[in-house]
Amino acid sequence: MAKELGPDFVVLLRGHSVSLRRGQNVEAVGVIDVTSFNDTSGLMAAADVLVTDYSSIMFDFSVTEKPVIFFVPDWDVYTGSGRGVYFDLSVKAPGPLCHTRDTVIEALRDLSGCRRLHKEAYVAWRKEFNPWDNPNSSETVFSRLLELGHNHAKS
Repeated sequence: MAKELGPDFVVLLRGHSVSLRRGQNVEAVGVIDVTSFNDTSGLMAAADVLVTDYSSIMFDFSVTEKPVIFFVPDWDVYTGSGRGVYFDLSVKAPGPLCHTRDTVIEALRDLSGCRRLHKEAYVAWRKEFNPWDNPNSSETVFSRLLELGHNHAKS
């Protein structure tokens, strides 16, 4: 995929923690294996787009308001296996559901189109899953803690 996308793209590859094998990083041109990098916040800050499957990082990353692409080649098996899902991602997804590697590459090449096409879904997603996350979240929490501490000191 990195080869097809060309030199304008760098793929940060992060495997699932159960797939981590120390010292056995993926090595390919245009790919940096970050599986053993523990700070996902740093990775999310560095990334311009997230390509994920059903991972909960979809919720964390949507705080950034950067594009999310879902690579779900096993959609029918995953959703029909009796495993169960909390909601229908195909209805709520804030980005395209791609069933092939080629459709992921197409989406990556047209991120502005993805943003336009999924803008309303992204807004609804953030409203449902990130209602308190905004650029002032830390300041709000800190102010509230100071207020509570001040009120506690008075009593």
